[in-house]
Amino acid sequence: EPLGAGDALPDYTFTNELGQAVTFQQFKGQVLAMTFFFTRCPFPTFCPKLAANFAEVQARLKAQRDLKDWHLFTLSFDPETDTPATLRAYAERYGYDPARWSFLTGTMLDIAAITEQCGVQYWRSEPGQPFSHNLQTVVVDRDGKIFKSQQPSNHADPSSGATLPKGSASRAMSRARDANSGSRARRALSRRLRSASPTGPPPSSNSSPG
Repeated sequence: EPLGAGDALPDYTFTNELGQAVTFQQFKGQVLAMTFFFTRCPFPTFCPKLAANFAEVQARLKAQRDLKDWHLFTLSFDPETDTPATLRAYAERYGYDPARWSFLTGTMLDIAAITEQCGVQYWRSEPGQPFSHNLQTVVVDRDGKIFKSQQPSNHADPSSGATLPKGSASRAMSRARDANSGSRARRALSRRLRSASPTGPPPSSNSSPG
């Protein structure tokens, strides 16, 4: 059963795009947002759109130099292909800052565990075909507890090339931040996150090709 609001995010050891070991515990005290993808996604309005939205969030938040306690994660469920080197090349296409945004891979056992706990499903209809999967954004508060786990509620056909609307993950992330403090910096973070949502492409019947 997927984890819900208020549940502690389990800690795992993953490997980031720099080949470094990463645990969620390292980021306790920060508001986190995490999405799930694979680098070979062939549809520009799905996984690539998700990364582009995270890039926008990163840029806006970095512009506020007094905002320190936030981090973005993009976790691949295709570890066979998405090696650290592959993830780094992908991340660099979006101007990522490794101090603020980590692209993760790991063992299939750990990836299967966290995706199941976060309500992420992925599969191939045939060997060698791109993954089909649902889209999920998980927001974690400063205490390491899930503030919100959400799927986009509307759908666009990936073959149509339609620009997908941004979702409400940014609002959830800002509320998680505001729940811990009413400081000026946190209110500024809220405004920035609301103006650039990191939520990615929505599923059709909770799933999408690629």
